Amino acid sequence: MTTESIVRILVVDDHTIVRQGLVALLSGVTDFAVVADCGSGLQAVSLAEKHRPDIVLLDLSLPDMNGVEVIHELAARSLPTRVVVLTMHANPDYARPALRAGAAGYLIKGSDIGDLVTAIRKAVQGETHLSPVVASMLVDSPPSPFSDRLSPREEEVLRLVAQGKTSREVGLLLEISPRTVDNHRRNIMEKLGVNDVVSLTRAAIKAGLVMPE
Repeated sequence: MTTESIVRILVVDDHTIVRQGLVALLSGVTDFAVVADCGSGLQAVSLAEKHRPDIVLLDLSLPDMNGVEVIHELAARSLPTRVVVLTMHANPDYARPALRAGAAGYLIKGSDIGDLVTAIRKAVQGETHLSPVVASMLVDSPPSPFSDRLSPREEEVLRLVAQGKTSREVGLLLEISPRTVDNHRRNIMEKLGVNDVVSLTRAAIKAGLVMPE
């Protein structure tokens, strides 16, 4: 892609006001064009197949799929697009799975527009760009003991369940339904090979996710 080419972007964020703001900001960059925007993972995959954008600007916390799942789905379809993650999660346990899945950038919401433009341009050129705070954390922080088995959201659920919180309390904290919490808990138990909350709590303590009382 030459410097004169238009960079075609799909914006994915489930918060409408955030998404609209990003669309407005990116549309103001001379060689950027926002071809579509949406608020869910399934829509993102469908729109990416339809428009075949150069860049998908992707939030990780979506109502139907997590961002890592979206990245995997896009890769499975061999689309000519690269993903730049824009998220609130300044946490290596979120960044590592996204980067392993193929994300070309990982930025924290609150980054300035210049950093976002830089990340998109680098992604188009085949390079990777990280928020400085994330890059530092990735160097300084070892991976979670469960990072190869659990998604970041599953680790969040595990940590809260191990703290003794109910499905309703976990749901309120993570802004998901109690039923979704229960589904996550069942998946976690299956992945970790345990059958009850007591065993889950022991696993979380052993991994250092929570402190024993």
